[in-house]
Amino acid sequence: RSSMPSLCSSSSSARVSSGSSNRGAAGAVLRQFAMWRMHRELGWGLAQIGRYFNRDHTTALHSIRMVDGIPRKGSTSAGTQFADAG
Repeated sequence: RSSMPSLCSSSSSARVSSGSSNRGAAGAVLRQFAMWRMHRELGWGLAQIGRYFNRDHTTALHSIRMVDGIPRKGSTSAGTQFADAG
């Protein structure tokens, strides 16, 4: 858990509380990006990320897929909210 503050401080976005019940769009996008970074850059497992954010491991998987731009079946807009991040 000590990696999370440094992970978030390196982002230009505001820090999202790991136990946040905020399910608004802005909070969700920040949380998805944080989950993606924890998995891709720190090597955390899906279950570990889910526990950290008080979410299910499938929520972490969905977040990673969204940031990677892998659309769900029938969707054409996955990953577009992250277009300005790079």
